[in-house]
Amino acid sequence: MRRTTLNAIVDTIAFFSFLVAAITGIVIWLYLLSAEKSLVAGARFGQYAFLGIAQHTWVDVHTYSGLLFIALVVLHLALHWGYLKCLPGRFIRRVRKERATECET
Repeated sequence: MRRTTLNAIVDTIAFFSFLVAAITGIVIWLYLLSAEKSLVAGARFGQYAFLGIAQHTWVDVHTYSGLLFIALVVLHLALHWGYLKCLPGRFIRRVRKERATECET
């Protein structure tokens, strides 16, 4: 598999995992936590639901999509390590000659 194809796949999955984590985080924050604060009689933690999905399911999806996003960001940085390694030399005028030729690719 070409490196650009792998990078596109990693970036696309990372984007969607971030989107899922963001949406579930907003649902948990705005709807499920506010439902707990309203002191509904007889309800305990995890008994609330939004769109027919239980609170613990929202929290699990949020947690796992966030962990997936973190792992994919680390993989993204590993795929771009050569570029990241050369970034300081691009901003500093005084670059050693061998490092400058190493980073031209």
